This record gives sequence, C-alpha cells and structure tokens, in this order.
Amino acid sequence: IVALKADAGTELWKSDLSKITALGPNPSAGGRGISYWPGTAQVRPRIVIATTNGFLVQLDAKTGTPITGPAGVVNLAIGVMEKFGGAYSMNTAPALYKNLAIIAARTGEQGRYGIPGDPRAFDLLTGKEVWRFHVVPRPGEENFGTWGLNGWQDRRGPGVWVPMTVDPVNDLVFVPLGNATDQNYGNSRPGENLYATSLLVLQASTGKRKWHFQTTHHDVYDWDVGSPPALI
Repeated sequence: IVALKADAGTELWKSDLSKITALGPNPSAGGRGISYWPGTAQVRPRIVIATTNGFLVQLDAKTGTPITGPAGVVNLAIGVMEKFGGAYSMNTAPALYKNLAIIAARTGEQGRYGIPGDPRAFDLLTGKEVWRFHVVPRPGEENFGTWGLNGWQDRRGPGVWVPMTVDPVNDLVFVPLGNATDQNYGNSRPGENLYATSLLVLQASTGKRKWHFQTTHHDVYDWDVGSPPALI
C-alpha cells in the first residue's frame, strides 16, 4: 500500500503487507480498491483493507504503520469457512459506515456448495463481528423457501464482486448481489432464489433488511448485478 502526496505525486509512505505475519504468504490488498476511515475524536484516521485471502487489515493513515491489537488484523474466515475449507475470498474494498467495515465474499458462480456471500459488519475499534445477513434465507427467516425446502443448505453465494454503496445520512448500505449457484443449472433451487441477482438494501448499523429488488428471478444466465448503485 503506497500513500502519495496528492498535489505532487511524491511518496509519503509505503507499507508492505507481506511483513504482517498474520496474513500469511503473498497477501494481496483486494482487487477493487481500499478504504479510508476518518477515525474518531480519540482514534487517528486509518486505511482499511480487505485482502483477497480473507483478512481485514488496518493501517495508520498518516504513517502506514499496522494497527496493533485485535482489530488490526481480523481473520474473516473464522466462523464461516470451517465447514468448507479453502480461503475466504474478497474482491472489493470494505464499505464503511461510522465505525463499521461492511464486507462480503466473492463466491464464484459454479458449484452448489461452498462459501456463503453474506454481508457482514465488523467494528473497526474491537475487530468483533456486529451483524451478518443471510443472503440465502434460512428456516424461520423472511423469504425462506425461495430456494425450495432444502436448496438453502450450504449454498455457495450469492456473492458480491462489485463495490457496495453506503448512504450515511439514512443509515443504509446498498448490496449488489451476484447470480445464484450452480450458475447454469437450477434443478436444486426451485423458486425465485432470493436474494440472488438482487439489489439488497440493509440498515447499515444493524444489518436489517429495508427492501430489495430482484432483477432476474431464478437466474440461469449469469445476469447478476454488475455495478454499485449510484445515489443522486
């Protein structure tokens, strides 16, 4: 991660993520950007990074020094990937609301079983998960049954591969979701498959659903939502 002086292009600092041992070998700082958190009255501004191998990392925005303590490096695979194995992969910058970093996995499109694409919010001060929204509804949740009675179980995705948009005034986060998996074969998922191929709007502070709009019901053509919402 390199910081440049904006009016001159001169380097202010450089931070090598490979020197943070908790990240493992060859960490990458995500495919579509990093985020800036202005901090609080007591906490200096920070750079917030979602790595492609599943870590949430914070750096001091002025110096590039890694933040110490439990919030400095958070392993996002814990509590999610134990059943599936492999890496928790992300490809977008965290969406920030107040002291929350909202992330979601890039899940891929082929294969029924695997990494869930649930949006999750983490407290930048404590590193703790604050909320999680199941994008494939589970028994007892709203819109359960849109994957058939059993199609929800261990379902891969739907994931988020483009940036989310935050409306800080109205406490909202807009989540553009990918298509249902298995991408081209829908026999195991009879129904509309909510919230795949949808724009999902959550209360940013709590993760509660405010509304959604599904662009394609029971998608088998890869018509996922391919860009972040633009607010005017």
